[in-house]
Order: sequence, then C-alpha cells, then structure tokens
Amino acid sequence: MENVRKEVVNKGKALVDVAHYGGELKGYRKVIDLICSKMDDAQDETYGILGDLLDLVSDNYNQVNILEEKANKQLNDILDKKITSSDECLATESDNA
Repeated sequence: MENVRKEVVNKGKALVDVAHYGGELKGYRKVIDLICSKMDDAQDETYGILGDLLDLVSDNYNQVNILEEKANKQLNDILDKKITSSDECLATESDNA
C-alpha cells in the first residue's frame, strides 16, 4: 500500500461516505413516508406509538443529513484542490512553452 497516493485514498473515502450517507437518507425517508401513511389510519394508542417512532427516525435522518453534508463538503474540497493544482500545472506548462 506504499504506492497509493494519500489524495486518492481521501477522495475514495469521501466518495464512499457520500454514497453511504445518501443511501441511509433514502432509507430513512422511505421509513418516514411509511410511518406517515400508517398514521393516517391509526387509532389513538397506535398513533402515539407511531408518533414516537417518527420522532426517533426523524432524529436519525437529521443526524445522517448533517454527516452527508460534511462528506459532500469534504469531497468538494478535495475536488477543488485537485482542480486548483491542475490549473497551476497548466499555467506552469504554458509558461515553460
């Protein structure tokens, strides 16, 4: 693993994080939609239980949303850094020409 560049590993990890958190968000969103649809037909006690469950799932959704935003920011920073270094290389090559 000595030949692997650190920036490639960081970019790969950021891509995995974005995909992972995106998948989690999609799953939580489906669970939230399902709970909401069941709440429409629920009676008093069941409605309360579903409401508590909805609060719990919504909290998890919000936490994962924050993690996804951080992962997206990290990926954008990595990509911006790569673009900046590419632009600097192109400028150096044109100066040398």
